Amino acid sequence: MVENIVKISTSIFGYLSFFLTTLFPDLQNHLKKAKYKRMAFEHISVSLFYGLMSFVATLPFFSILSSFLTKSAIVGYLLSIIISFSLFFAVFFIVMNYPKIISKQIAKQVDDYLPFITLNMSLLASSKLPFDKVILMVGRLKLPPNVKKEIDPFVYDITNFGLNVREAIEKEIERVSSENFKELLYGISSLLRTGGDLSTFLKEKSKSYILEYKRKLLEFARKLGIFTQIYLMLIVVASIFLTVLLTVFGAISGIGETTILIQFFLIVIVIPMVSFMFVFLIKSITPSSLY
Repeated sequence: MVENIVKISTSIFGYLSFFLTTLFPDLQNHLKKAKYKRMAFEHISVSLFYGLMSFVATLPFFSILSSFLTKSAIVGYLLSIIISFSLFFAVFFIVMNYPKIISKQIAKQVDDYLPFITLNMSLLASSKLPFDKVILMVGRLKLPPNVKKEIDPFVYDITNFGLNVREAIEKEIERVSSENFKELLYGISSLLRTGGDLSTFLKEKSKSYILEYKRKLLEFARKLGIFTQIYLMLIVVASIFLTVLLTVFGAISGIGETTILIQFFLIVIVIPMVSFMFVFLIKSITPSSLY
């Protein structure tokens, strides 16, 4: 399905996308880090295609709605064109930036699991196992999909192309999303080239990553406590206070129907929306290894 969309969009916008690639010099790098197997001009074509689909889908609806609200066909049509063009550009830039968002998510998850990956590497390297075998054994660990995406290319290059670890690192290093993991790989490659002690290097790296991970957990616990207090104040205390206040105000002023409508809006719409926002916020700051 996705491949068909890429082919269709490239056939429509291919020439235009070639010219637009100069406006997005970092796009190809973000696509590599997000593990997208497409060229920059193909992704621009897909973004233009989705933008065009949103424009075509929303223009008739907004034309009818705007004409009905403004009581003028010309004004309504012009307004609908402005809204549909705004949606076109919004969808285009959202799709264009999606690989960057995905690469950041991959980097975050890799950084959260890096202390445990490095610790496993350190233990295996200390047993004098060849480092090619160390990478292959790490690749067999039960890891989240995003972390596997970072490690699997190295395993694939070693097993299928017969490359050694240093050659695999040089080939795949630019596709790595996590800067910490990239730094670790550069260190491993340098030691493999100079013949340094990998076991000691990995042991020290694992210690520093674990200390950083502990700091992240303490910071997460502190933020979670703050968000819990804010949530209790907003949802429990504020909602009860507003409900009682509106009930008393409605009884005094005699506008009970309006009070009931406000309370309904507060309970059915506002509270669930605030709760959803807090869930999303907490999930965004939670270390991936705690999922």
